[in-house]
Amino acid sequence: MAGLLMLKHLRNVSDEQVVAQFAENAYYQYFCGLEAFSISAPCASSELVHFRHRIGEEGMELILKESIRINLAIEDRKREEEDKRDGKDGRGRKSDKEQTAHIDSTVQEKNITFPTDSKLLCKIIGYCHKVAKAEGIKVRQSYAREVKDLRLAQRFRGKSHSRKKVARADRRMRTIAGRLVRELLRELPSESRCRERLELCLSFVNRDFWTVTRYTRSMSRMSSASARARSTRNMSSATRSPSSVCGTASS
Repeated sequence: MAGLLMLKHLRNVSDEQVVAQFAENAYYQYFCGLEAFSISAPCASSELVHFRHRIGEEGMELILKESIRINLAIEDRKREEEDKRDGKDGRGRKSDKEQTAHIDSTVQEKNITFPTDSKLLCKIIGYCHKVAKAEGIKVRQSYAREVKDLRLAQRFRGKSHSRKKVARADRRMRTIAGRLVRELLRELPSESRCRERLELCLSFVNRDFWTVTRYTRSMSRMSSASARARSTRNMSSATRSPSSVCGTASS
């Protein structure tokens, strides 16, 4: 009867359901202490009601405490057997020889990120927002929503179909970072401690900008020179001498 009451509360079913499931479930019968499977009902559902009335709330609490004690005792016994099998002492520790752990540090994750231009620009923008909040400066525009969209576009840097979109996002991020840094340099007092770092950020933005600009101009000059060379070759092949044309036709 005590086992049926515990199953009733564990499964959250009625008296009729727990009695019907007992006759079909071998685990229920093993839980209640039966040694062989039986298809007959253990009792009527009304007998559970009478049993609960007889033991009262104190009896139900006693059954719950006893079940918890038995389960804890079984777990402690299993833990002691495992400790003996693993060679541990009574406090669950191994001997000194077995306490040494050899770990290959090359497979451990490190908190290191590659400093790409897009990441550095994001850090510059975040630092500008932090300085503006700390100094009480109200910038004309925070670009928070636009920066979020630009960072989303920069995620597809390795995709060939998104190359132009990523390049536009990089240029826009550089422009936003430069605007925020220059605005803070104008608003901050000359004795502020943040000016040195902001000037360093501005030099990074401007230096990379002119490096990219020079590279783009050199590539455009090379492409235009190669285009002129191709057009010259085509014109020379098209304006060949008439004698050579006649000779080719006669042959």
